[in-house]
Formats: sequence, structure tokens, C-alpha cells
Amino acid sequence: MALSNYPWADFRSTKAGIKIHTLIIYDGDIMPDKVEITPAKCADKTRMDNLIVQDTDTLHVFDRAYVDYQSFDNYCDAGILFLSRLKSNAKIEVLKTKTVIIDGQEVKDSTVLLGDKKQDKQMENILRILEIPDRENPGSTIRLITNDFEHSAALISRYYRDRWQIEIFFKWIKQHLHVKVFYGHSENAVKSQIFTALISFVLLTLLKREANTDKSLFKVLKYFRACKFESLKAFIRKINRPSRSSKGRRVIDYEKIYQLTERQVMAGETELLYSTEFNPVIL
Repeated sequence: MALSNYPWADFRSTKAGIKIHTLIIYDGDIMPDKVEITPAKCADKTRMDNLIVQDTDTLHVFDRAYVDYQSFDNYCDAGILFLSRLKSNAKIEVLKTKTVIIDGQEVKDSTVLLGDKKQDKQMENILRILEIPDRENPGSTIRLITNDFEHSAALISRYYRDRWQIEIFFKWIKQHLHVKVFYGHSENAVKSQIFTALISFVLLTLLKREANTDKSLFKVLKYFRACKFESLKAFIRKINRPSRSSKGRRVIDYEKIYQLTERQVMAGETELLYSTEFNPVIL
């Protein structure tokens, strides 16, 4: 984004940018629940409290840019569960550790205190760290921080992997709902375009649920575009219509085709030979 076109979107000295702070509810489907659009220069952790759900049964999974020790203490005191990736320069006091096996890998499962005790910046609440070998970068470790002591290390690891659903969500929005290029330059124009795309995503997800289809959201979008002037009933009927399954590559039996054609000619059934719908290969 050019700073001359978007002076309100403060980012760098020569470049503009925005951040879309988003709360996603993930239960098999992706559903955006809360959104805050800010200039890109805005620190992520300053928006965190606005995205927290006051529900002790909810596990909040977020990027390490949102890590803030004071907020972590507040969440622990309120019974709010969270899971994030820890920054590499974090000060850690290990209280207890054990080793567990996840997918054939040794994982350290530790109870810790975060923060610098010497500078009186150590957290009051005890947290849990999982140190997981990074398969994509041998020798490196992924450190996950959480206040969830109830679930297994394997389940917590899976929950964090599910965080990538938000990356898939934004990639899908950019590819299919036209937010790569903004049609206006004002703050209101940009936000309106983004919110329109998000609302479209929500409506498509609800439409998929209403149709009770296992087709991808992109397929739902394609059917919607094809049926946008038809009734909901017609849309549901068409999207759930069984697709023609391929029989694979078939060997053409020319002798059998010749014998069939000869019998038809001898029987006077020649009208089929002049039909554009007749294909003697498909028997």
C-alpha cells in the first residue's frame, strides 16, 4: 500500500499497511467472530484483550506477536485458557520437567515461571511449556506456552497446529473475495471492502451448513454464482446432485462396436447412426 494513497494507514516511513486482528471460532468450520482493523504500526498485543472470549471452556490460540506477560497473569486469574508460541528471547525459570512422546518424538513438558525475576518482571502464575522438535528445521525447537494443565501434550500440540486455519482463512479471502486490490483509498472505503468480504465468507459458510454438503467452500461459491437468481431449494438440490463418477480409461472394443452396428443396420435401426447423441463406444 502506497503511503501517498493511504496516509491514515501508518506503517513505515515510505509504506502504508493495515492489520486485521481477527478472532476465529474453529470447530471443523472456520467462522470469523470478532474483527479489528488497525494501521499496521499498531502493536498486536494492544488489541488482544478485545478478542478474548470470557468463557472458561474456550482455549484461545494465538500468534507469539500477541504474547504479553501482564495479560497472561490477568487471563490466569480470570480462568481464561490460552496457548501461544513463545518468543526465543523469553526468560524462563523451570520448576519441573518431564519427557513425553508425541508422534515418535521426545517432547519436554515443563512447568515454568516466565519473565525476569531480577527486574521484578516475573509472572505470578505458573505456566506450562512444551518443547517440540521442529520437523521442518532439524535442530530447532518449537516452544508452546499455555496455562492448560488438563489436556495432554499431544492434544495441545494439535490445537496449535489448528492455528494455521487462520492463515488458510486469509489466503482464501484474498484469492476468492477480491481484497488483493482496494477500490478506494479512504479508511472507510478499505474497511467497508474488507468487512464485505468477511460477511460474504460468513454467509457462504452458513449456506454450506444449510445445504448440508461436504463440498469445499470454493465449490459452494461456484454453485452460488451459478444459482444466484434461483431459489435456495434449487441451490441445495443442485449442489447435492451426485456427480458423474469417472469409469477411468476404457479399452475400445472395435470388433464389438462393428458387430453391434452391423446388427442395427441389418435390423433397419439406422436412425440411431444419424443422432448426435448416439455413441456406440458407450455400451
